Amino acid sequence: MASNKSKNLNNTAKLTYAAQHLMPEVLQELLRINEPCHVIVGHVRNDRKLWSSLSKSERAFILKAPTEDYTHFDTPLIYKILRSLNTVDHPTKGWGHQEDPENSETSVGDDVERILRYTNEIAHTIVWNCKVTDSELTKWLSAFKDVAKRMEVYLGTSNGHFTHKLENLEMLALNDDMKDAILSTVRCLKEDVGKLKQDIGNSNINDAIAVQIEEWKKIDEKFVPTGLCAKLVHNLKENNVTTVYGISGIGKSATIHHVALLLREQSQYEIIPCHSPEDIERNFRKNENQVFVFDDVCGRYSAIQNEVNSWLKYEPVLKSIIREGNTKIIASCRTQVFKESSFSE
Repeated sequence: MASNKSKNLNNTAKLTYAAQHLMPEVLQELLRINEPCHVIVGHVRNDRKLWSSLSKSERAFILKAPTEDYTHFDTPLIYKILRSLNTVDHPTKGWGHQEDPENSETSVGDDVERILRYTNEIAHTIVWNCKVTDSELTKWLSAFKDVAKRMEVYLGTSNGHFTHKLENLEMLALNDDMKDAILSTVRCLKEDVGKLKQDIGNSNINDAIAVQIEEWKKIDEKFVPTGLCAKLVHNLKENNVTTVYGISGIGKSATIHHVALLLREQSQYEIIPCHSPEDIERNFRKNENQVFVFDDVCGRYSAIQNEVNSWLKYEPVLKSIIREGNTKIIASCRTQVFKESSFSE
């Protein structure tokens, strides 16, 4: 029994190393060829949607890339960059599709998608089971080698440049120090599971938000700023929450959209249109500049009690988020709703 446990632990360490070190090396080389280190900073920062989606540590890696290369770039970060900058062909089914690539779908984009999904699935296996059998290790390394072989052809590297490392790993006998060093990355995998799921699961949501903000920008081109806009900007420097209320048709929504776009332009805020306070909790990222925008908060014609109750329910969480200082909430509200007792209370 002890022997099987030790063998499974060795296999877990090997698979972790393949997923967290060897396969990112493949993607790093792909990124070097399609997006040289000396141009990455400008290209990523010019893509506002991409830049706003990155964590503080991811931005730091990108800013250091011209001098430190892509050595520290992991799979989720490279996936975001390749997807957003269109530096490789799209997967056959598109990025982040609900279905995995078919065996017959073997474009570079398909293999980038595979690597991300393989890493995600392996993270779940290691985090929850920590038991990788010989057959499971062989299956996963075979899948990685198939991808690596195709990448070697595409990248023009020597035959076996990546696949030999995977083959050597499979045959390697790990000593205790090597095993401990490799298994220390499991803790990182636990943190990555949620991030990887979000990269795949929220892709359509992010695209929908981008479309909505593009519509705001088109309308904003014809918008004439008023004194209220300047007051809102000034108010948001001292307060993290502000509400614009007034009668129908006076431009409340256009005003708060304009201010949100200003925050993005001047201070690199990520804009997140919202429908309920749950959207704030779901999309909040600590230490990131974010502005959450609500049109007709709690009801368009009259206060909707369920929405009011939802705000009351999330009040403790929202207060904690707002105290972080990097988060802004802008809302519009019609006068008749604002004055209703259920809303004001």
